[in-house]
Amino acid sequence: MNNKFFLFVSLVISLGMLFSSCTKKDTTTPYTNYGLYYFVGVGSASQVVPANPKDSSTGGAEFYGVYDSTLQIFNYTLSWTGLTSKVTGMNFYNGADSGQVAASTRVIATYNSTSYLSTSYTYRSIIWNYGRLTGTEVANMINGKWYFSIFTQNYNSSVGGEIRGQIKYAGFVK
Repeated sequence: MNNKFFLFVSLVISLGMLFSSCTKKDTTTPYTNYGLYYFVGVGSASQVVPANPKDSSTGGAEFYGVYDSTLQIFNYTLSWTGLTSKVTGMNFYNGADSGQVAASTRVIATYNSTSYLSTSYTYRSIIWNYGRLTGTEVANMINGKWYFSIFTQNYNSSVGGEIRGQIKYAGFVK
């Protein structure tokens, strides 16, 4: 009985020492501050690039996002109101300042004629797991180089959408 007990205690201590000496080195993120990064954005037709001279939209959009750099999870909400027609899709763009154009980085959502979203709506989603943001994407977002576009039946992706909004860094909490 004593031998089994001694063997068990030795095994537990050995495993404890083994696991306590292991550390995971995070090489996927270029920043050193772990915590919550906050982002905001206001969208309008006047921000669409190139400007669409036929765009008479008075609609608007608001963006709120929180990136948890410890868990690498990005939660966001995109709300809009007063668009000229139903929403057919939304995208994020990475690598452009206000007034510049970038390639689509991430498709937020695409809808067909049976599932278009209303002209006023609040959309909530999350980016995480295998599709999580890269270190470069996070850095560009912190530096104000991300924007969103909302496409409608009247203003699709070929004209830049009906609404565009630059995403701005709003703060950090550790």
